[in-house]
Amino acid sequence: MKKDILKLARDELLKLDQTVRDCSDRFMELTPLDLETARLRAAIMEANAKIRAVLDAK
Repeated sequence: MKKDILKLARDELLKLDQTVRDCSDRFMELTPLDLETARLRAAIMEANAKIRAVLDAK
């Protein structure tokens, strides 16, 4: 059961990660020179990577 929960968490994280990428890509198209958008995207991607690493370690 624990493995099922971890798999579901990983799947949801992947969906969220893709959604964030899609949204930030669309936003970047509207404001391609917006450095704040790039900074926020990088921070979100880093957080997702850290969460994924913790989930993978379990």
